[in-house]
Amino acid sequence: MSLRKWVAVLASLAMLGFLVVGIPTLGSYLAAIGAGDAAVNQLSPAARASSQLTIGVSGMDRGVSSYLRTQEAVSLEPYVEGSNSSAAAITQLRESLSGVGQDLESRVDQAAVSRDLWIATVADPVIALVRGGNIAKARAAYGLPQSQSTYELMRSQASALDASVDTELNSQFTDLRESATVLGAALLVAAAALVIGLLLILLVIGIGVLRPLNQLRRQLRQVSTQQNRETPIVGAGPTEFRQAAHDAENMRAELVAQIDAASRADESLRTEAPDTSAMRAELTRPSEVFAPGLAIFGDQQSAQGVLAGDWWDVISLNDGRSALIVTDISGHGPAAGFAGIRLKLLLTGVLSSGGSALSAIERGCELFADYDALFATVTIIILDPIHRNVEWINAGHPAPLIISPIDTTRELGVTGPLLSTLGGNWRSDTAALVDSELVVAWSDGITESHDEDGEQLEAAGLVSLIAQARAANLSAPCDVVAHVLAAARNRATDWDRDDITLVIATLNQSDA
Repeated sequence: MSLRKWVAVLASLAMLGFLVVGIPTLGSYLAAIGAGDAAVNQLSPAARASSQLTIGVSGMDRGVSSYLRTQEAVSLEPYVEGSNSSAAAITQLRESLSGVGQDLESRVDQAAVSRDLWIATVADPVIALVRGGNIAKARAAYGLPQSQSTYELMRSQASALDASVDTELNSQFTDLRESATVLGAALLVAAAALVIGLLLILLVIGIGVLRPLNQLRRQLRQVSTQQNRETPIVGAGPTEFRQAAHDAENMRAELVAQIDAASRADESLRTEAPDTSAMRAELTRPSEVFAPGLAIFGDQQSAQGVLAGDWWDVISLNDGRSALIVTDISGHGPAAGFAGIRLKLLLTGVLSSGGSALSAIERGCELFADYDALFATVTIIILDPIHRNVEWINAGHPAPLIISPIDTTRELGVTGPLLSTLGGNWRSDTAALVDSELVVAWSDGITESHDEDGEQLEAAGLVSLIAQARAANLSAPCDVVAHVLAAARNRATDWDRDDITLVIATLNQSDA
């Protein structure tokens, strides 16, 4: 089965689980919410109103009794307040209990009738007699058994209504708790189904995906070793994995063929062209340079299948300074290689013996009297960590840069023509150098590389790549060089067209 079908099966199971468990659970949840809303929106206000009615009728009787005893108008205040509050409570009860049940609505009507009856047959006549001065007659009327039974009827019906509302409210909350219990059980079932579903999915992924993936990874690791290089890669599991294994097998076979061809070419180079290998080694130096007060790192990558005379080097001078040299010999092949070696020996020899950069360039130019068809661009940068400056001569070479921590640049521009049979005049120039500034020199192989749109990297692109490296908190020259070369290679479509040289130097702050 393909991985797409595995995914479709798992998605179908998840959808089925939702239909079987999720929808009933959602229904229970909505029912519980509906019951809770009914209880809160209807019965809770009714419960408060029924309590208010009970308190109100009690206050009415207390006010009449007090007025009968004191004959003072202020004593009637509990009666007035109770009459108003009980009337308001009955109105609230009728609104809140409308549609809840005939029994409760009937009890509200009964409580209202008994209240009105007590007011009409007891409260109003007694109050009128007291106001008319007939105290004895008022007391007799208030004390009649019929008057007392009318009050008891009013009070008992108000209390019964209060109890009925509380009972109904408790019933609603009981229903709510039961709905919550049902909801909890449904959630437990849903959680159990989810756990079981996840376990099944993990089992399916483990058996159908991870196991064949690990088998493929194991085979890939095995064929990366020389003794297992000839072992075919066989896929298992979903169709996509088998197709990937087939592609990996094709790649393995192609790489093996290329490795064999490279081995034969290397053997041929060792047995038939040792001088070429020796020249290439002579023009290549270790990447990291240990110079007093300086951190310097460079990398040189030769063009594919050719021998060129490009090289770079660092010479420690007797006065604590260091000379960085970068050259680019025109052409390729043995002639360019021999010219590069001779130029390297001459320039480094003059500088090591105490000669100036200007004399080294002039002597180097004399060398090209023997090479009519060749020329070279050369830059010599004298780095002085003590006085914190650089002196340079640039014989037609791409202008090195001093790049500040905020990525502003200063060019170490051309100070004379390139080295050739035509000769020329050169001069040196100087520039200050501060902590965290980078001195960057290169050959045109990197800046003339093209992307897929045919655009060259150029010096501006090189500066941008260095800024990206610094933004990634890379400051050591070795880290910046590695980042820039990797990024430039990724964008280039003709990386192996020419030799690539990139050297970065900076003041070593720990020695400053």
